[in-house]
Amino acid sequence: MIYHQIRMSIREDAPSAEVERALEMLRRLGRELDVVEFWAVGHELGQDFDYGAMYALKDLAAYRAYLYAPLHREIDEIGLPLVDDMISMVRPKRCPSSTGT
Repeated sequence: MIYHQIRMSIREDAPSAEVERALEMLRRLGRELDVVEFWAVGHELGQDFDYGAMYALKDLAAYRAYLYAPLHREIDEIGLPLVDDMISMVRPKRCPSSTGT
């Protein structure tokens, strides 16, 4: 399983309607891409960022499909200009081997 997480703070002058549009697109990404196992998009609970998103993907092929999906690229084009600061993290989680090795 691969977990891709983003955390972002929004520019103070970003129009709220555009921010909501970008957040809805992040939600659509989770709902519509069949390679996404599970996901979450919402307010960030920490103090440094406003919003966060996490997508869980089964394997590297799923992660590649997620990254190159047209909707993902559209989100970048619309959402990144609204962002003041952002971090993106990818964390692979290895599954225990069924053979015990």
